Amino acid sequence: MSDQQTLVRLWEEHVRYEFETKNTDDTIATMVEDAYVNHVPVMTGGVGKPELRTFYSTHFIPQMPRIAPTGRRVEVALVVVVHFRDGKVAHEHIYWDQASVLVQLGVIDPKGLPVAGAESARKVLDPHLPAYQFHQ
Repeated sequence: MSDQQTLVRLWEEHVRYEFETKNTDDTIATMVEDAYVNHVPVMTGGVGKPELRTFYSTHFIPQMPRIAPTGRRVEVALVVVVHFRDGKVAHEHIYWDQASVLVQLGVIDPKGLPVAGAESARKVLDPHLPAYQFHQ
């Protein structure tokens, strides 16, 4: 197995523990001692296994999603920058357009704001879609 395949497998295992099995201990076991996580739009995460254990067990795994279910479909472009060290996850920087998610969920009104909804994610997949023209 190539080094890249090994890292992909580790990342898939890490994500499975977060979202499928929802097991904090298994999630933390995929990480180095001084790992850190930064969810950029909402400034959540932690530095080091003790903070990350609290984050995963108290704030992330049991509280997703963070608002009441709306039953609405959400489309969002997501970027995750992951650094690996010594065969484990060293840090994660996770970026998404929080405003477009909130528009799609009906939490904020895009009128008068430079905010789009699902169109922003669709344009990432299809650059030929028209660009958003913000008008006040």
